[in-house]
Amino acid sequence: MRGNDEAGQRKFDACEASDPRPVKVVYEAEPRDVTGKVRTISQAFAVPAGVLQGMQGDRELSLHFLMRICSTMNTKMMAAGPWACSGNRTTTCGRVATHFLGLPVYNNNPPAAPFIRNLKPIPICGGPECDTGAQQQLREFRKLSAKNLDSEVGGRDLDFLKQDEIVYCRACGKIKAEKTKLRLCGRCKVARYCSKECQSKDWKEGDHKNKCVPFDKK
Repeated sequence: MRGNDEAGQRKFDACEASDPRPVKVVYEAEPRDVTGKVRTISQAFAVPAGVLQGMQGDRELSLHFLMRICSTMNTKMMAAGPWACSGNRTTTCGRVATHFLGLPVYNNNPPAAPFIRNLKPIPICGGPECDTGAQQQLREFRKLSAKNLDSEVGGRDLDFLKQDEIVYCRACGKIKAEKTKLRLCGRCKVARYCSKECQSKDWKEGDHKNKCVPFDKK
């Protein structure tokens, strides 16, 4: 599977050559089908360890990596359809969706296993009004979830959420939702956890104990 940009592909190839050991990364999405039912679609990818390491601080490589994964998953999700177009929230166009737009978030924060989640998969038919409506939905959702996420990739607005720009449990990776309350670390006031168990696990088995800086000393 090849990427769309040559510079990102060169970086990907170089990182893969530096450490080709496969690391399991799971992609997850929960789109709604034509009946309105939420369906869970997931797939595991074997990603070279060197690529995951290279992505730290390299936005170009990160975007290239996400484009590759999302392109593959778009095909997989479409095959699991049919999906009704939901790009236009005010009126229903009645057409069957031809592809998905969404907000992919990547997390590689031990001890949680690396994962990619499409936070808001929107099936659209490709019509201009529906495409514009879907982009507006993503912009509104982005304002509630993250910050500084404007990037143009291949002519389409691809919103890449860096792992420090989304509210999630640092141990298990659970994304904050309406009914999910995440607690702050009382020491650094930065790390968030969905439970005492996750907080304890991250302190004992993860790296937070070494990175946790008291809030009053920052």
